[in-house]
Parts: sequence; structure tokens; C-alpha cells
Amino acid sequence: MKFSPLFYKRVSNILERRKELLLKLSEKELILPTTEEVVEINRVIMQEHKGIFGVRDRNLVESAIASVINKKEYEGENDLFSLGFTLFSKLIQNRPFVDGNKRTAVVVFEYFMEINGQELLLSNDQLYTLAVSVAKGESLHPLRSFYSQQFKSSP
Repeated sequence: MKFSPLFYKRVSNILERRKELLLKLSEKELILPTTEEVVEINRVIMQEHKGIFGVRDRNLVESAIASVINKKEYEGENDLFSLGFTLFSKLIQNRPFVDGNKRTAVVVFEYFMEINGQELLLSNDQLYTLAVSVAKGESLHPLRSFYSQQFKSSP
């Protein structure tokens, strides 16, 4: 998956808004992308790749975001990668968009990690393979320990 500099410029505007919020919040507070940000990421990706922009069901975006809250609050999950992976997986499985669900999930996963002070170290090929595996419903348990070590704290 290749994105142009224009795409990254548009997404960086979203990141800048979220970084301002990050400065105001404590380090322990989880920051989630908003539904509007996820929809905007899909819109920008579709514009960049000449895809078809459309939200099939906005509630499915909200459900994916809520799944992260549920995992943290009710299952006691505090591992940031696991929480980000939950969002990533749910966006792929829920298919809230007409087109570009996997691409959107990849960018949202990277964005989620970034706004929470982490940087994914996965290559585009690794992220693509992971997205296709999730879409196919394959078990990722054996790969989870590898993938969970593929991020670092942002400066």
C-alpha cells in the first residue's frame, strides 16, 4: 500500500489536532480516535486511491471504537497494542465503509498508536498481511507476540 505526500499531509492535520489534546491529558489516559476522524481518514484514503467513499453504517464505526473501551474497562486490558489491534480488527470485521475498510483500519491503527505515544514498527507489507488475515478470519494468536513487540514510544 502506497500513499502520496498529499495523503500524509491531510492525515497529519488530524494528528496535529490530536497531539494538542495529548499534551493536555495525563500519560495514563487512553486517547481514542473519534468517529468523525475515522470517517475522514476513510474519505481521504478513497480520494487518494480513487475509491468509492461512503459510510455503510456509522454505528459500525462507533461499535469498533466502543470495543476498545469495553476491552479496557470490562476485560482489564491495558496493553496498548492489544487495544489498538482490537480497533483495527473491528474496523475490518464490521466493514463500516463502502470501500477501503482494510486500508482505513491500517491507518487508524497507526494513528491510534501515535496519539497514545507509540509508533508501530510494522512495514506496510506486514500491516497488509495482518489486515488480510483478519479479513479472512484467520487465527492470529501465534503471531500476536511477534506483532505486539513491533512498536516503540514516540519522542
